[in-house]
Amino acid sequence: MDRRPIPRVLSYSKAGKWVPAVDPLHFDKPGVVGVGVGRSFAKVIARSRPDVTIGLIPCAVGGSAIAAWQPGGFHPGTKTHPWDDCLKRVQAALKQGTLKGILWHQGESDAQDAKAAVYEKKLHEVVSRFRRELKAPRVPFLAGQMGRWPERPWNAAKEKVDAAHRRLPEAVDHTGFVSARGLKHKGDKVHFDSASYRELGRRFAAGYRKLVAAATSSNVRSRRPNVILIVADDVGYECFGCYGSRQYKTPHIDRLARQGLRFRHCYSQPLCTPSRVKLMTGLSNVRNYSAFSVLNRGQKTIGQYMKECGYRTAVAGKWQLLGAEHYKPRFRGKGTWPEKTGFDETCLWQVDRLGSRFWKPLLYINGTNRTFGPDDYGPDIVTKSVTDFIEANRDRSFFAYMPLIQVHSPFLPTPRSASRKSKNRQRNFEDMVAYMDEQVGRVVSKVDQLGLSERTVILFTGDNGTHRTIRSRLNGREIRGGKGRMTDAGTRVPLVVRWPGTVAAGQVTDALVDFSDFLPTALEVAGLPVPTGLDGRSFAGLLAGADEYRPRDWIHVYYCPRPEKSRPQRFVRDQRFKLYGDGRFIDVAADVNEQNPLTGTLTGAVSAAQTKLKRALASMPGPRVRAC
Repeated sequence: MDRRPIPRVLSYSKAGKWVPAVDPLHFDKPGVVGVGVGRSFAKVIARSRPDVTIGLIPCAVGGSAIAAWQPGGFHPGTKTHPWDDCLKRVQAALKQGTLKGILWHQGESDAQDAKAAVYEKKLHEVVSRFRRELKAPRVPFLAGQMGRWPERPWNAAKEKVDAAHRRLPEAVDHTGFVSARGLKHKGDKVHFDSASYRELGRRFAAGYRKLVAAATSSNVRSRRPNVILIVADDVGYECFGCYGSRQYKTPHIDRLARQGLRFRHCYSQPLCTPSRVKLMTGLSNVRNYSAFSVLNRGQKTIGQYMKECGYRTAVAGKWQLLGAEHYKPRFRGKGTWPEKTGFDETCLWQVDRLGSRFWKPLLYINGTNRTFGPDDYGPDIVTKSVTDFIEANRDRSFFAYMPLIQVHSPFLPTPRSASRKSKNRQRNFEDMVAYMDEQVGRVVSKVDQLGLSERTVILFTGDNGTHRTIRSRLNGREIRGGKGRMTDAGTRVPLVVRWPGTVAAGQVTDALVDFSDFLPTALEVAGLPVPTGLDGRSFAGLLAGADEYRPRDWIHVYYCPRPEKSRPQRFVRDQRFKLYGDGRFIDVAADVNEQNPLTGTLTGAVSAAQTKLKRALASMPGPRVRAC
């Protein structure tokens, strides 16, 4: 061991004093501790930074599993609480300095099947917890590789722990992996010899300097951006202030529009399950829709694509894609469980059981159905699950899909309503719109509070038009909800996108968006390859202002919600004109209620539009009926 002090390199002693850094730095196992990585790491850094003093805060607990590195965690071997003790020491030491890095060399004790299976998740939680508790959201974190010796091959569990270390830089920003390749053990086939520990310390230093240099020179967007996709239930464009409504209170969504881009022409399916199937798969319903409440098994979804590329994923809100127990036997359980669609975390209404969605809700949370109390409000629980997910994954790329429970019927009072006993459907609906807006505001506020605004794309839309019993006024005219119908009121929905630093504030666009476009857009925003064979087209280029972006010329809606009894319908449209499969051709801009199809001889731009839409309709598969 080297007992010679290094100029400007100190160590925080067991007694809580800054002293010259000499080996052994650690004191977790007296009589056993020896040379570690700390001194050689600090020596390199001190030479490269002659203007600073380096302070090392030894916190190692030899032989501890990662489970001990959480609040209250206990390590029997040393009779200590590794996380709690470490946090106290670091917080005390930082009264006289600034945290600049964390070196992590651990994993041997987790090389068992059960522990290794959850190691990567726990490692990410450790990084996030360190940064959160120490108020250092971008502090470099380096994970060192365990020793690997030819005479002692690794088992599958150890390979899994090593893979978690290696993948850390891909999943969590400002982290690094330090290789131990070529180093030697001291004869026990477990621990490095002194020379190898010193070399590993130098490798930690090289990795640290690389991280610091990258952070200084690179854009903050070096990590793949987070994506939050919020889909309101049963609410058309006419219910939002940013679209001209004065009847409804939507300040948070209106602010989102002012901070980003508002679309005038986003079109969904007329009903919830058809829209969700289309959104999640990027395919037209004519290709893969088979029954109401069913997402066919084996369909590759947006959650799977994002998860496969390293995103942490969550879905919270309304599912209705399995075929719950209240449906007819031919549909019951024929769809897909949320866990099979790529989501790590779930908080959902109507998976395999129905139950209440609002007051005293029954929710499916991470694989278990749970009934809440009479004063618990389902949308609050759903929203909290999303904000908790965002906070827990603040240091890695995440995808949150939030198909909201509101504002679907029954129209009941919310926690903000004047009376819990109100029976006024219209008044309750307006209250629900306001509360839905508040939910969106909570999610946006969490993103902003965590400093994730420029790294997070937030998209807000709706799954279909407003319920047909609801009357709304917009720009001096009454709009009757069109849910379930192929009309403009049934399929035109809001779309607002915020991405500060990429999407300029206060923009409005006439670009067409189809519900199949969300999947390829999310993938392109994340820098991921967009698979061929989708009906959806990415509008990420529009968000980024790319010169090569080419907007859609038309969108296609195929609608047969209950193939066992429904008559297939379809249309294609652009911003102004709409052509139905039965030949009706409508100027929607002049005839928003679609009461007067154009007939007779058409000329000029009108005739050209009809020809274009006829070709578009012919390019899509024809109607079919195939129920599960």
